[in-house]
Amino acid sequence: MPLEEVEANNLNYHVPSEIRGYWPRFVAKALAENLGPILIFASILLMSFQVVAPGMALGIASLLRDLARDSTGGRCYMPGDVLARHGLAVADVLERSPSPAVLAALAEMRGLARRHVAQARQGRGDAAAVIAQAFLGLALVEPVLRRMDRSGYDPFRTIIDVPQWRRQWAIWRAARK
Repeated sequence: MPLEEVEANNLNYHVPSEIRGYWPRFVAKALAENLGPILIFASILLMSFQVVAPGMALGIASLLRDLARDSTGGRCYMPGDVLARHGLAVADVLERSPSPAVLAALAEMRGLARRHVAQARQGRGDAAAVIAQAFLGLALVEPVLRRMDRSGYDPFRTIIDVPQWRRQWAIWRAARK
């Protein structure tokens, strides 16, 4: 899929089964649109390798956080390969029943997000100062994932909302590192 055709507003049911090939292009485009003045001076190669991991972590955390709202609207952005590994189909997620298989698929996605956070933190030391701001959003991933790890978490009824003051504090702390 050409990068020009990747539009967030047009995403619906057609998320490719292999998310790792899709999200880097989607995230790179989003970062280029939103952080253009910051990233314009970074080399394309440097940016592409160093921004993919934080973008993947943020994208997966957002996907998981918005599952309740998306499934209510009849949308499922879970990768097909993850669903298939747990014996699920999109229809199973849209039933909005937190079965053990659904919870296991979501736990796998949280693990994937955490691996991308670790990879991004490892590569952050090599990041050019000009793209360091792209890493600040990583501070918001772990608080979201921790709330999903709590007992009693129902992915279809629990609204994951980290208070604004906590988000600001996390970003401030990340900026000081």
